Amino acid sequence: MGLFGELDKSQGVKKRRDDPMAGIRSRSPAKTVKPSPAVAGQAAHVNGQVVAPPPAAGKVQVYYDPNTHAYFAHNADGEYQRWDKDTLKMELMDKGYSSTLKYESGLSFVNKELLRITKEHSVHYAGPLGGYQPGIYEMFASRVLVTRGPKFLQPVNGEWPTLKGFLQVLLGDQCKFFFGWLKTALVSLRKGPPWSPGQLLAIAGPPGCGKSVLQSLITPLLGGRVSSPYAYLSGATNFNAEIYGAEHGLIGDVNHAVDPKARRNFGASIKKLVAEPSHRLEGKGRTAITLSPFLRITLTLNDEPAALHVLPSFDSDVSGKVMLLRGKTDGKRIVDAKSGDWQTFYNKMLKELPHFIWKLLRWQIPDSIADQRYTVVSFHDSELIEKVNQMSEEDKLLDLIDTYLLHGDFPPCWEGTATELERALGEKMASAGGCRLFRYSSHCGQLLEILHRKYEDRITRRTIGKNKKSYLVVKE
Repeated sequence: MGLFGELDKSQGVKKRRDDPMAGIRSRSPAKTVKPSPAVAGQAAHVNGQVVAPPPAAGKVQVYYDPNTHAYFAHNADGEYQRWDKDTLKMELMDKGYSSTLKYESGLSFVNKELLRITKEHSVHYAGPLGGYQPGIYEMFASRVLVTRGPKFLQPVNGEWPTLKGFLQVLLGDQCKFFFGWLKTALVSLRKGPPWSPGQLLAIAGPPGCGKSVLQSLITPLLGGRVSSPYAYLSGATNFNAEIYGAEHGLIGDVNHAVDPKARRNFGASIKKLVAEPSHRLEGKGRTAITLSPFLRITLTLNDEPAALHVLPSFDSDVSGKVMLLRGKTDGKRIVDAKSGDWQTFYNKMLKELPHFIWKLLRWQIPDSIADQRYTVVSFHDSELIEKVNQMSEEDKLLDLIDTYLLHGDFPPCWEGTATELERALGEKMASAGGCRLFRYSSHCGQLLEILHRKYEDRITRRTIGKNKKSYLVVKE
């Protein structure tokens, strides 16, 4: 029948029972705090005369964020809009809280209500959070106000010929892996926390093949919000609140001159992001807080070696957390001749997304590509993996070991510490000006650690003293 035939003729899937996340309790919509008797029912005195009490507390649904000194009020769109103190005071006065009538304490009606809101409706975090709709949540002992939520496209039964043709040409047989990755994300978003983990999706291909177009279509499929996470993931900044406020983290057109440190940071960040359900959010001018957002990262890049250097080394820790697909063909060739250009073609695919979602949610992931942890296996295009490994620093080191220490009549293995290896290569390569691969004192040891995880059958490690390691490298 074929993959796309199966997708078109698939039947409904069983709805999974909710399993609320430990440590998280949803309370959306937010509950109104019980009015303080000192405000709602207490008479006030003006010039010695008793006057009517102020309006009951809670007439305006508002929360206060001490991090930003801002107030957030529930609006007609179901979201929480940021207000400053003056705006809130005008709203309270409009609801009947007087600025001239005062309590015996000297506080006016409006200032008394403002003080109550500040004290009783304070939150630890206020802002968007990936996967969550507006409302109040208790998360890891913190009171969280989610101000805006994702906008989901509603599934509609129908045909999607333009999008189907585009995916067939761009991904070919790899479509099943993309479908599995996307379906896992869609089901998780609609079910709610705890979120299903999902790999980083990387698509490499020639310029103009359509990989960035597919990447941009993923944004509305995941709720319409997108961030640019590369600076944080590569260690260029510690601020990440914006990233976790969107469901889709999009990385594209990264500078090819990626230094090894940024590449290592990128790999380490991916391992944490994919594997861990909770994350520490840090934003400018706000206290860091641990929350549990939904996030999927996609990366598009050209398939030449210089561009692929953005990817982390595919050792045993990273390979299972990245799905690497190849964009096989120039996508421009499948643009409908009648439509004239990419924008018209793209708009046609946008209109077909509800039909695609309807089919995808009813499609079953084949057992042959199913995975217990990620629902779908972490597929890697073999040609791309070969290119990534050919130019990685650690593979350059292994090539030097094979060439200068294990080649020809040399012993079948080499054993020693990182310092001893660096010295041995320097001596063997003296005629060529020495080994220039290492740029700092611990560099050789770091590369050996990566090689040990990456090629466990060739490189083993043992501890020979306090904080001292010896490596055994056997001939291939």
